[in-house]
Amino acid sequence: MKNHEFQELVDQNLSGLVWDENKRQRTLGIISKGEKSVKKISKTFVLAAAILCLTVSALAAGVVFSNRVDMIRLAEDELTQEYGITAEMLGYFTREIVDDQTVSYVGVKPFSYVLGSYTVTVKDGKADASWSWDEEPILDGFDGRAWGAKQLEEMCLVCRNSIKAIDYYLQKAEVATAKSGVNIAEDGASAVFNQTVAIDLEEKERVNAEKAKSFAKLSVPEMETIAREAIALRYDFTSEQAERLTNLEENGWYCLIGEDETPCYQFYFFLGFEDGYIGPGKGIYHAAINVQDGAVEDIIYDSDLAGQG
Repeated sequence: MKNHEFQELVDQNLSGLVWDENKRQRTLGIISKGEKSVKKISKTFVLAAAILCLTVSALAAGVVFSNRVDMIRLAEDELTQEYGITAEMLGYFTREIVDDQTVSYVGVKPFSYVLGSYTVTVKDGKADASWSWDEEPILDGFDGRAWGAKQLEEMCLVCRNSIKAIDYYLQKAEVATAKSGVNIAEDGASAVFNQTVAIDLEEKERVNAEKAKSFAKLSVPEMETIAREAIALRYDFTSEQAERLTNLEENGWYCLIGEDETPCYQFYFFLGFEDGYIGPGKGIYHAAINVQDGAVEDIIYDSDLAGQG
């Protein structure tokens, strides 16, 4: 099964749905029943506890996380503590490693304007985050030009139950963007992407894959075991989640990642979509494992709620 087939699976019974404000309010009312509030605890305590638990668990399982993964974890923990941006919400952003101390998260199109971008600097084990909308008042609902954690929380909540609901938020984002006179159309680089470029890129990936494979000291099954343990640790999986995590083997590949071209095998896992699982953590997981020493070089979770799959 290829990437695009996931969207077909979740959409196949929802093609006739029209999402509007009435359905949004009704769905929110149904979902909110039974939800309980969670008391806030100190940022320092949460961060310290998370780091301690992850470190102890990783050591016990024998999983080694690279500095890159540690930096990303600290960055995303900071986004949660400072802005309330959770791992599930990050499915509405693209992540970029700017340098060895900076990670950026930019809203996916057409949400890029309203969601803005978050930049996190990690130094000496401490993270500091900023948001492009830091000086903008965040209004309730979706008529303001800046959408923060409150809006993202609703988007995740509603789209988790019906991905077709994304149409409502897409329209709201487009209206807010247009009102501000901002053009987020595809840039020139994307516009001139043609068959020749695609062939060149495919050839480069093939060459890189052969190079990465030539360095391999671990088998794919051995690396898959590491990848599964790493994902379970990073996202605090229950035994049910770990058992249901499925490896889409045809989407795995050898590759070179980072400026130092570390040889890795990139796994593509999914949780849910085919087996009826609707619990927490549903989505797509990528894990890059160093083919030489088994270190976890990268992990990405995509909740697949942004409607861009």
